[in-house]
Amino acid sequence: MPKSRLECCQRLSSSAEIVKCQTCKNKFHYACVSTSETPYTEVTEDYKNKWVCSVCLRRNKGDIIEPTGGVVPVHTATSDYVENVTIRCKETTNSNIDHTITSSVSMQEVRNIVREELQILFETFSKDIMKQIDCKFQEMLHNMTAINTSIEFLEQKYEDVRQELSLKFETILHLERENKSLRTDVNKLQSRLSLMELQSRACNVEVQCVPEFKNENLVATINQIASVIKCDIDKKDIITCTRVMKLNKDSPRPRSVLVKFSSPRVRDTFLAASIEFNKKAKTNLDKLNTSHLGIGGDKKPVYICEHLTPAVKALHAEARLCSKKLGYRFVWVKNGRIFMRKSDKSDYIYIKNSEVLKGLK
Repeated sequence: MPKSRLECCQRLSSSAEIVKCQTCKNKFHYACVSTSETPYTEVTEDYKNKWVCSVCLRRNKGDIIEPTGGVVPVHTATSDYVENVTIRCKETTNSNIDHTITSSVSMQEVRNIVREELQILFETFSKDIMKQIDCKFQEMLHNMTAINTSIEFLEQKYEDVRQELSLKFETILHLERENKSLRTDVNKLQSRLSLMELQSRACNVEVQCVPEFKNENLVATINQIASVIKCDIDKKDIITCTRVMKLNKDSPRPRSVLVKFSSPRVRDTFLAASIEFNKKAKTNLDKLNTSHLGIGGDKKPVYICEHLTPAVKALHAEARLCSKKLGYRFVWVKNGRIFMRKSDKSDYIYIKNSEVLKGLK
C-alpha cells in the first residue's frame, strides 16, 4: 500500500512519530505540529486520543479558515493558538511545484538566532575570562615585581655579608699568623726562662725529709751531712741555708732544706759524694738517714738532689711513674735534665717533655 502524504509538510509518512486529529482524521508529523519540549516517546495515549489539529480547533471556535487549505500547527485540544508557529500552505501552479510559505520564524532563522545568542554568550564569556585573566596577570606581575625587589634586596645584603666575611676572614688569617708568631715567641721565652732558672739554681741542692726542730741550726746539719758522706766543704762555701715552703700543704713530710753553695763545682762535689755514699751502702737502711744526723728514733731516709724548677719536678715525678710501669731501672736528673735507662747496657733517653714519655715502649 503506498504511503500517503501528510497534511503538515506534504511529505510521505515515513516517520513513526505521527499524530492523528480526532476531528478531521488527518495525520501530522509530531515534530511539525508540536510546540512542546516533551519528546514523542513520552507523550501519553490520552493526549494522542484527544489531540485536535489547529484547523479543526479554529473551526470549532468559529474562526475564519484560510482559503488556501493550509494546516496550522496546534498544541492540544484545550490549548490556545500560539503566535510564531510555522504555517505551510499548498499552492498549485502550472508547474505543480510545492512552495512552502513561512508566516513566522523559519528553522534557519531559529538557527541564526541561536547562533547569535551563542555568539553573544561566547563573547560575554570571553570578555569575562579575559578580564579575570588580565586581573590575575596584573596580580602576577605585581607579585613578580615584589619578588624581584626582594631578590635585589637579598642580593645586596648577600654582597654586603660576603664583603664583611671576606674582611673577617682576612682578619682571622692575620690573627692566626700573629697567634702562631706569639706562640713561637712564648715558647722561646719559656725556654730562656727555664734556662735562666736552671742557671740560677746551678749552685743549689735540696735536702729532703730532714726532721724539723725549733731553733734548729741548718748550717750545722749540712756540715754533719758533709762529714758523713766525706765531702770536704768550707764554711764559706755555704752561702744560704733555709727551709722552703711545701707545694702540698697536706703532705706529712717536713719542709725541704735549700742550700746554696758558692759555686756549681762545690754543689756537684756535694751531690757526687752523697751518691757515692748511697752506692756503697749494703742495705737501704745503711743509706743516708736521720741517724747519720744524730737524730734518735726510727731511721728515716734523707734525700739529696738538685734544686729543680716546679715544671721539672712534675716531669720527674711523671717519669718515675712511667719507669715503674714500663720496667725502666734508672731515672736520674743531671744539670736540671731528666734521663731514663731501661738497663745497664741500653742507651739513655733524654726526657724533654711529656710527649717523650708517651712515646716510650
